[in-house]
Amino acid sequence: MRPAKVQTDPQEPRGCNGELIRHFRHQAGLSQQELAERCDCSERLIRKAEQGGNCSANSLTVIAKNLSTKDLKLVAEDLKSFPIAMAKRYNDALYSHQAEIVDAIEDMLDDEVHFRVNGDPMEIPFAGDYRGVEELREGFRRFFSVLEVPDDVDHQSTHNFYSHGLEVYMWGDSWIHPRGMPLQEPMKLSHYFRFQAGKLVWFEDQFDIRHASHLFEGFRVLSAQVDRVR
Repeated sequence: MRPAKVQTDPQEPRGCNGELIRHFRHQAGLSQQELAERCDCSERLIRKAEQGGNCSANSLTVIAKNLSTKDLKLVAEDLKSFPIAMAKRYNDALYSHQAEIVDAIEDMLDDEVHFRVNGDPMEIPFAGDYRGVEELREGFRRFFSVLEVPDDVDHQSTHNFYSHGLEVYMWGDSWIHPRGMPLQEPMKLSHYFRFQAGKLVWFEDQFDIRHASHLFEGFRVLSAQVDRVR
């Protein structure tokens, strides 16, 4: 049974992502004064929000509405979110929780989250699309049934992050390898994250598909040899 959601007081002050608010204001081509006029609030409030200060949920809702565009409808939760921090949290959980990653980050997953892992499922066992939390949970179990994380890997030093609004791009090296087959050199990869209302809604895992296919071909040969010995 899931715990009941806490009801939020619309006037309760809360911190916001000032850098993100500034990004959307610049994207809209507005000065702080112009945004304040649109929101019918003081310029001081806009400055406070862009400094990451505490603002009421009502104030953030009004700011979000006036920074929205035809293609992107913002809500207060967007302006309180920290996309890079959430992307890094996902990445840390991948290495520390591995097959149980979904349990560790479920609170930041949208109910209809969509994960895409590129590649041919006939060659890469976990390639495909996973929709929703339960499919994703099964997808990671499948992923870690054939892959393992080296004990001495320092993933934080080999991954880079860049954000653009509610989107985050991560790229770098991965030493995660087929079970029993440590890599001689890392695999290049990149991840794309998209967040909405403070939740992860879309993720795409891109990597060197030819390299991965070659590794899993070797993994299948090794597994067949082990089975024959048994």
